[in-house]
Amino acid sequence: MLHSGGGLHPIRCRVLSLVARTAHGAYPKGHVWDIPEYLLDRAVNSLKRRPGFNERCRLGTLSMQDAENIIHLASHKLIHLELEL
Repeated sequence: MLHSGGGLHPIRCRVLSLVARTAHGAYPKGHVWDIPEYLLDRAVNSLKRRPGFNERCRLGTLSMQDAENIIHLASHKLIHLELEL
């Protein structure tokens, strides 16, 4: 929602939705976080300054650690993924 002209207006934005598989702290199982695409893009652009990340991104061979770093930055360092194979 966007606040404009004294009212709320819906806007469309692609998001990545993450769902908690287990309860953790104040977040119950099933809690949903939505991360807008533009925050993901900003995180990727920030990480591209790292030579190894930039090369893996260019080749399309990002690792699970890279994905965790992207989500961590895009969520303002609030979400720590625990990816597993």
